[in-house]
Amino acid sequence: MQDNFYEPEAISVNAGETIRFKIVNKGEFLHEFGLGTSAMHSVHQKEMAKMMEHGMLEPTRVNFDRMKMDHGGGKMKMAHSDPNSILLEPGKPGEIVWKFTKAMKLEFACNLPGHYESGMVGEIKFN
Repeated sequence: MQDNFYEPEAISVNAGETIRFKIVNKGEFLHEFGLGTSAMHSVHQKEMAKMMEHGMLEPTRVNFDRMKMDHGGGKMKMAHSDPNSILLEPGKPGEIVWKFTKAMKLEFACNLPGHYESGMVGEIKFN
């Protein structure tokens, strides 16, 4: 991934296949690689906006100390540790291992504010 795009822009998989995604953030800003439906990304974008507003996420880094703090009645402690997504600071590598159990309409995307809208989204194509 780079600043507001992925290469490749689409990934082909087979139902039942397990893929190890090896991702490197080659951009200058913090980015996410998340697997989900467009509806899931829409919901997650709102969560990511709150994380930015509360200082948990900064343009170039994750503020882990702020993530441990209560940001709203015990409901806003977040670790961003879901198995289908990873946040990567500039220059950092990471991995996600995912089994695509059945064919469905999926995307990979960065849900940081403005990134999805500027084109940081790709299609998962089932063979």
